[in-house]
Amino acid sequence: MKLLFHCESVYQILVACRIKMEIYKNDSADVILSSSIRNYKQLAENLSTTKLFDSVYTQDLNLINFTKLQKVFLNLIDIKDLNLSEDIIKKSYDRYFVCYPNQVKGLLYNLLKKKNKNLELYAYEDGLSTYSNLYENRFYVVNKKKGLRALLLHENKFYFKGLKAVYVFEPKYFTW
Repeated sequence: MKLLFHCESVYQILVACRIKMEIYKNDSADVILSSSIRNYKQLAENLSTTKLFDSVYTQDLNLINFTKLQKVFLNLIDIKDLNLSEDIIKKSYDRYFVCYPNQVKGLLYNLLKKKNKNLELYAYEDGLSTYSNLYENRFYVVNKKKGLRALLLHENKFYFKGLKAVYVFEPKYFTW
């Protein structure tokens, strides 16, 4: 199985590493670190040396023309418009992991889906906010098993068709 993680904070990197090491330890995985992470290029270099991920990509969000992304149709978006390496789109991923939906990740998901129609979309926890009502409208059913487990999510019909689940550490702490 080929996995792709998209990280926009140091915490997300830690959770992605844990998911890779504990759940998908025998699977091939790549990771994207965005410029919303302080020192993201240095972190990418350091993470590459661990060999946990096959490839570590960086994404400078400041170089993305968001006005253009809002105006063009999904089928006209190119990987370059998202300021990502073309190597990503050449690979066929089986699962794409994000913490929360946004325009860039949604458009990338749709580009990856063109390469592999069976691509599955997963989310993973983003710290304490995941357990609060800030995320309540994104969640549907809690899986009550212990440990790092999945929760089902509502679909975002425009960017995220087919969102499967989100991994969290402590489902029992959800208050809604």
